[in-house]
Amino acid sequence: MYLIDLSRGTSGIYAGLKDITRKLNIDLVVGLDVGGDCISFGNEPGLQSPLADSMMVAALYRISDSVRTLIGLFGCGTDGELSFNELENSISAIAKYEGYYGAWGITSDILKIMQNAISIIPTEASRIGVNASLGNLNIQKIRSGTINLKPVFSSNITYYLSTSVIFEKISLTARTVFNTETFDQANAELNRIGLKTEYDLEMKKFKYSVKSVRK
Repeated sequence: MYLIDLSRGTSGIYAGLKDITRKLNIDLVVGLDVGGDCISFGNEPGLQSPLADSMMVAALYRISDSVRTLIGLFGCGTDGELSFNELENSISAIAKYEGYYGAWGITSDILKIMQNAISIIPTEASRIGVNASLGNLNIQKIRSGTINLKPVFSSNITYYLSTSVIFEKISLTARTVFNTETFDQANAELNRIGLKTEYDLEMKKFKYSVKSVRK
């Protein structure tokens, strides 16, 4: 297992991926997103956490010059940010550019593996996708109870999509952070085009907690 360090921006992620794919003789890299931020256009009102997803899409696009890549999207809409209609619009646009490679739902064997995983790993979005494959489509509260999410059965499907189409035709956010050298620079670039990120939210929480302690 290898961890990806975001601190050196998209350029650092690219360098790390290129190094490890060469050392391990890897010929295919699949980036997996849960929820759907990776295929946002960037103007969706519910988009709250575009930073890490955008950096990874940009890095995967950059590394496509030396190794095949594609992006898998599991649990459409299960993070409560983009609506199902918005995600469908994005996937339809990707398909028009011949960037839709296919889809695969959770099989019975994979379901057992994923049930075991979510019993150990704290997760909201992936849990909803797994539960959908069991027919549990009840409204669920996520994000500390701030969002009421109504799952759909197709939340258990993983869509396989073209990295280049997502980067070139869909994701303004990935194109915006393409040449960044640090995490802070990537965040600042998204702020520059009017977007708040998950990092901004965490910093806001941190500043509020510090103020509360001082009081």
